[in-house]
Amino acid sequence: MKAFLEDLKEVTDSENHHAVQDVASSPPSVTIRVHTHSGLRPASIPDEPRKGRVQPGITLRDIRFAYLIEDRFAKYAVADGQSERSRVSSGALEEEQPNSAEALERRRHA
Repeated sequence: MKAFLEDLKEVTDSENHHAVQDVASSPPSVTIRVHTHSGLRPASIPDEPRKGRVQPGITLRDIRFAYLIEDRFAKYAVADGQSERSRVSSGALEEEQPNSAEALERRRHA
């Protein structure tokens, strides 16, 4: 777990993100939480000032961060004999969802 936490710190620093992490030893687990304090919701009316639209939330930066962490975690899970990727049931078709940080970036720039 120590190596994974070092990877987590490296990604956190390189992405300039501030993740909150809770580490438990029995059973070994890490919970990572992120959100953006200054997310920008869409304008309700034309020319609505930016200042009034800033609010906490989840942004593409948060999603990118999650994918980067999942990619780092995957190498430890495979080494430990677990499945390569954790599966989360979202109700969406799997092929519709990007399955890596690179795929997320391609979708973002499409």
